[in-house]
Amino acid sequence: YSDNNLLNIYVKLLFPFRKDKNVQGFLSNLKLTDNYYVKSTYLVSKIKNKEKYDKHILKDLTKELNSRGVLYKKLHEIKRTDIFPKEFRSKEEIYKAILFSEKETKKLKDSLVFIERRDFKVSDKTYEVFFFKTKPHVNSESYNKDWKLNYIAFEKKGKEIFVKYYHKEMGEDLDETKPIDEVLDISVEKIKLKGRERVNLSTSNRGGFF
Repeated sequence: YSDNNLLNIYVKLLFPFRKDKNVQGFLSNLKLTDNYYVKSTYLVSKIKNKEKYDKHILKDLTKELNSRGVLYKKLHEIKRTDIFPKEFRSKEEIYKAILFSEKETKKLKDSLVFIERRDFKVSDKTYEVFFFKTKPHVNSESYNKDWKLNYIAFEKKGKEIFVKYYHKEMGEDLDETKPIDEVLDISVEKIKLKGRERVNLSTSNRGGFF
């Protein structure tokens, strides 16, 4: 699933014509789809236009981690995160949902663990990175059931919550022969190194115009 999915594009194109009977039939059937990009696009379009929306769709989208992240980003765009369930509004919950928004998370049930949050600086900006470890569910058919490291970094400005991440990594092998602090130190240094490379590249490109 993605925002570029054909069905999702149809929803965006047809929503302005929602009073047409044929379009109404098409839109009413969206509640039957498993495509959470499509459902969230439809729901947020209704909210944006101050129309009644199906609270069952809202509940359905916030039930699963990946659809929760997609929905939050769309609500953030229209400045309506106030309707997002309070139990999922913390930075940790939102950033976790954004990190796993493109991953099938049902197989990770009970095996997704928050490790910790770290602050770091690149140039004159402060960032925060959230670390999680995951492994396939015990009943999964996956051969490799070792823990994996996943993390996502955002700019840090007090309690402000961002939806555009600075850096993310998924499914890195977690070296359990090393203390976890050492593993996280290495990951933070990798992010900072990539950040400095971006800053240097941006500076050199600007210099190329003169």
